[in-house]
Amino acid sequence: SHLQLGRRVIDLDTIGLGWVTDLLFHLFIQPISRHLFSTSEKLVDCGHTADDVKCDSETTPILDWRQGYVAGYSADPTSSKGATRHRLVPHTDDSEVTLNCCLGEEHFEGGNVEFYGLRGTPEEGQLVGK
Repeated sequence: SHLQLGRRVIDLDTIGLGWVTDLLFHLFIQPISRHLFSTSEKLVDCGHTADDVKCDSETTPILDWRQGYVAGYSADPTSSKGATRHRLVPHTDDSEVTLNCCLGEEHFEGGNVEFYGLRGTPEEGQLVGK
């Protein structure tokens, strides 16, 4: 069946490619998260702790959930070949970590990720990073 990439976001688990998400999660996201949060969080794997590691109110369980999506975009969404979207609709999610992989053609430009202030803060809706 045709996935209509670009017309809707595709969940990799739904189409039998959850193993790709698992691979990225275990080989990249968890190790990077341990490094990035090493000074602010004591991340531990509470399901597989060593005898000297205790899961308590002082520790934070390591990331234990992942979700992988594929979305298609086109510089010319009106062409018959291109995806029907030219950008991601601004949205919020509750991710602690996001890995954005931009796969494009040889002379592809774009694929930027922009971060806006959190809801309920003075920076809400303002561009705070790219």
